[in-house]
Amino acid sequence: MHKTSLAAPPQVDIIVITFNGTNHLDRCFRAIQRTNYPNYRTILLDNGSTDGCADLVADRYPDCQIIRTGKNLGFAGGNNVAMRLSLEGQAEFVVLLNDDSYICDPEWLSRAVAAAADPTVAMVGFEVIQGGGVYDPSLDRSITSLPASPVGVGRIEGSSLFIRTAVLRQIGLLDEIYFMYGEEDDLEMRAKRAGYGLVKTNSVVFHIGGGTSRRYPVKIAYYQSRNYLRYAFKNLSALRALQRIVALGDILCNPFPIVYRSDDRQHIRMRSSGSLLLNCGIYGLALAWNAIHLPQTLMLRFQRNHSMPNSTASRAQTEP
Repeated sequence: MHKTSLAAPPQVDIIVITFNGTNHLDRCFRAIQRTNYPNYRTILLDNGSTDGCADLVADRYPDCQIIRTGKNLGFAGGNNVAMRLSLEGQAEFVVLLNDDSYICDPEWLSRAVAAAADPTVAMVGFEVIQGGGVYDPSLDRSITSLPASPVGVGRIEGSSLFIRTAVLRQIGLLDEIYFMYGEEDDLEMRAKRAGYGLVKTNSVVFHIGGGTSRRYPVKIAYYQSRNYLRYAFKNLSALRALQRIVALGDILCNPFPIVYRSDDRQHIRMRSSGSLLLNCGIYGLALAWNAIHLPQTLMLRFQRNHSMPNSTASRAQTEP
């Protein structure tokens, strides 16, 4: 952790979550070390890796605090373990950073903290450039089409998500039943319902995309599909939820899908198994899982609706 003065700016905890991320972590941490911000610490959350990646980080980056879960708790569960540690400490902000993300702008934290000077801002996003599985060294600089000042957005990419810890204390952590995919959208929706806003800065973060999970396309398709419905049942209207059921069937099971978008990362993941027959099975499993968990989902929906302040309870539901 960097030395700070008596008038230190807010502490930011950078949480890097990994599962067998040896191929990405050294590049990720080298980029973090270039950060031009005087008060941050790094935490590696090792989600039960077996490739020795945590030992690599411990050897090369001794200032990094390492948490080993011993098993894969998923994106939500693993990040929650690290965020609880941050909430026990002095951190005013945390950043959830995927191990296959690369910080291109040394001022990224300074800009995010400045954007969060407005106390109504819950989370800050960055200009994420998706790499399609290949790192592009030409992006080792800040390239952006965004204006210099932060702009309001409806959702933030979960691969690099800057969060105010006071908001987490108010609305809770990630919903662990998602395991992976959709949990950041759910958290952002809860923040918006509590009256907070989301903004995006013009600092570039290069995201290779998928990381180690690229090796498991069937698992990706399943989790993305079931959570696509879980989010709808928990957060959207009955009509929107029904629309998602129909859309998911079209994306997964139709050889010539109508609603599928090749530029939508959710759609790509849901159709990523490579077999329409297998995708039909995934569709059935996603429906069955949500049917089994519907009572729990609706209970959380009911609790949320009855715990919202009156000023925000009537807000229109916004789909990410």
